[in-house]
Amino acid sequence: MKKNVMLVVLLVSAFAFSATAKKNVNPKLMVLPALPNFVLSTDGSNSEAYKATVQKKLNESQKANRHIAQTDTMDEKAFLSPSFIKVRNQFLAVQSPEQLDAMIAELSVKENFEKLDRDGQFLALQFIALKPYKSFIFRAKTYLGTHTAIRSGIITSLKAASVAQQIFNQGAEQKALFDYVTTPMAGMGAEILTDASMEAFMVNELMPAANSNYMKFSALLSNSDKPIHWDNKVYASFANFSDSADRYAQIGLPEQYLMLAGFEQSLAGLLMTSAYSLEGFSEMVNRMAKEFGVDSMNILSKVDGLSAAKRFKILSQYPNLFQLKANGAAYTTAAYGFIKASLQNTKLAWSYVNTNQTGNSQTAFWLNGQNLLPFSRQINAGLSNFDNLFTSGQLSSAVVNGEKININFEKIFTSPPQSLSQFYPTEFDNSGKTLTKTIGAQKYTYTNYKMDSATAWNADVFKVYLPDVKMNGNKTTNITRELRVLSQVWGANILGLSISGLVF
Repeated sequence: MKKNVMLVVLLVSAFAFSATAKKNVNPKLMVLPALPNFVLSTDGSNSEAYKATVQKKLNESQKANRHIAQTDTMDEKAFLSPSFIKVRNQFLAVQSPEQLDAMIAELSVKENFEKLDRDGQFLALQFIALKPYKSFIFRAKTYLGTHTAIRSGIITSLKAASVAQQIFNQGAEQKALFDYVTTPMAGMGAEILTDASMEAFMVNELMPAANSNYMKFSALLSNSDKPIHWDNKVYASFANFSDSADRYAQIGLPEQYLMLAGFEQSLAGLLMTSAYSLEGFSEMVNRMAKEFGVDSMNILSKVDGLSAAKRFKILSQYPNLFQLKANGAAYTTAAYGFIKASLQNTKLAWSYVNTNQTGNSQTAFWLNGQNLLPFSRQINAGLSNFDNLFTSGQLSSAVVNGEKININFEKIFTSPPQSLSQFYPTEFDNSGKTLTKTIGAQKYTYTNYKMDSATAWNADVFKVYLPDVKMNGNKTTNITRELRVLSQVWGANILGLSISGLVF
């Protein structure tokens, strides 16, 4: 649950893309298609009516929980649904990525999906969600190869994952999953060669698939108030579970609403990312890497690290990077709706978990409310702060009593910026590379680590979204206070840290 709350915060870090100065949209940038037909889980009723409906379902769902006896064996047909068993067995019989591809194609057919019962549909969605990632690593190999620092990290992780699969999860179906994402296959999409083709992948392939799966899961959840019944053999076919309580689990309604919130968070992030251009991203990463000594072929060059002045000088050479695309404002506005819906579903799920933490020792759930009890105060404070973002926009420090900041949160999305560059620093420390200090009769020279650090920003830009920012002419040197308070706000501390990466 706490992890879910933090995911909301990560999406809120889209603040980094806010600004006010208006410029003409570069015609060379990718033109975004019209938005898909988004239907939020909260649509169709006002906030209070939705809350009452969900709370009633949560209370009724408690009556439908099944007990899992703590015995060595149990009859799975007494617990799992027929469709779940069918889809599970189909997956466990997979021997190759081609067979997995055929299975996903079959489950994706509307008539086939609708024939499954609710538990079967939930399991099917786990596989259907993989569809846009078919051969993704292979398709993007050239793109990833253009910036070796990122490619090295990805390849290293993939090699480790491949070995881990062979050692810890030797099922053929698990290898098929790995190969499905990493190897070439018939019917895979075009190569992802450039920043533009990566943008096209996100907008034309990933977003429609994510929205389709979200709508399927939303319908699945709205049509029932019962738990979903799960078999951990799906993840560990090799395991010989010694106890049925370790193998079988229930996914209660609160957990399902948290998953729904997760869908909404992902779509919001995808919308915000798609709204802004990535043109120049690959080259920019290469330039940054060379400042750290990565890919630098000049053995005589001195690597001094990447100061703020150097970083923003590099970024300024890519004027189209993070520039709002045509129709981008429609995307950011839609993202706001998804974030708001995600918060509402997270709050409802947490409210129920927080007041029903005793549980039943004979019932296995994915989410154990008792484990979250020590974090109740922080979670409640974090959710309260998010409420304030959608109402008063005022956040209070959890560390320093009385310190508050104001944020025009909705405007970040409904009046989006034309370029992230408007938030770059305008002045840097120029006090010199070294400082001196005398100890006794000895004089020492040491590095001035503040040299080239950011010292001022465009106050007019920040003041629209942080109205209490203090101005000194047309600049501000006090943005540090706002970021410090943000970093001390429960539920929004990651927001403060995220913005810090933009302005320092």
